Amino acid sequence: MPYCRDCGKEVMDEWKLCPFCGSAQSNSENNGDNSKSISDSGIDFTDSAMSGDIHHTVINNDVEAVTNAVLTALDRLGVVNSERPVKAPAELVPHDVAALSIGESVDYYSPTNNRWLDACQVIAVNSDGTYDVTVPKSSQVETKYGVVIGDSPGTIRPAVPLFSEGDRILGNWRNAGAFYMGTIADINSDGTYDIQYDDGDAELKVDQSRIFHSPQFGIGDRVFANWKSHGYYFPGHIGAIHPDHTMRIDYDDGDVEDDVPLSRIRIIPEDDTQMQEYAESLTEAEEEILDAFRVFDPEDSGTISAAELFRILTEIGDDPINVGEVHELFNELGISMEAELDYRQLAKWLVSH
Repeated sequence: MPYCRDCGKEVMDEWKLCPFCGSAQSNSENNGDNSKSISDSGIDFTDSAMSGDIHHTVINNDVEAVTNAVLTALDRLGVVNSERPVKAPAELVPHDVAALSIGESVDYYSPTNNRWLDACQVIAVNSDGTYDVTVPKSSQVETKYGVVIGDSPGTIRPAVPLFSEGDRILGNWRNAGAFYMGTIADINSDGTYDIQYDDGDAELKVDQSRIFHSPQFGIGDRVFANWKSHGYYFPGHIGAIHPDHTMRIDYDDGDVEDDVPLSRIRIIPEDDTQMQEYAESLTEAEEEILDAFRVFDPEDSGTISAAELFRILTEIGDDPINVGEVHELFNELGISMEAELDYRQLAKWLVSH
């Protein structure tokens, strides 16, 4: 195995850059004339690198894309935070969902429409735990293959009523975009709802995608938010409430996420000791990780290089990861050693796993 001429560490023949010091490796003769240095790549990041359709796309300019790719890599490498200081409150733990059966009705979260579509049906249960479902559209019925149960775009959920008679709600009146306060007056057999609005109007057979539980939030309220729909809740404050009733969340660690829907927000009651302690423990645990990353970020930019993270994973700690394994996965996900990643997001991932 050759050695890097600059730092003296062992490197693989096929590596174009040393992952420890970032210097170029002059070993192109071992890889043929067709090899291309990662540092010379001008390839733009495409969705293929994050959708599972990997084509060795090199990503080196988009911090968000690099960070997401690194999180995927860490997940597959099994890098987890094994000790969570305080058990998460039951309100923040996703409920176990029973497996679905062929013929069962489900809702599909359309990435295009950014809302739940009802009247969908499971047509196949796959061996890997995914489902094939039919999704009725205005002119045809589409089939979605290999979808999973969840609450983010491209997932499905069991078709169950989200509201009960008497629930206070916000209704998108006539689907015109304006929301009005009202009450669920009746639940229809087709899964739609009849709404009695506070101004005296009524609307029949309203699809549940146009209804939201009445918000009980105000600017400055302390909340947990499901960060980027990853399924993990982090503490923060409501920074703004928009006309469409989405919100801007100012997280305790300095991150900001805008246009967060009500379904991803949980209020932290002032008298709920468990919720308060959990929020405090998460913030403390995340701050410890952030302090460790800041050592490698003297300019306080909020980012570190993928090469630096590579060195941390393979050299630091009681159980460093195999160099070849990390490099192979970084290469597969198209992570250039020169790329920058947002370590605040990385800290959230480490705390939540």
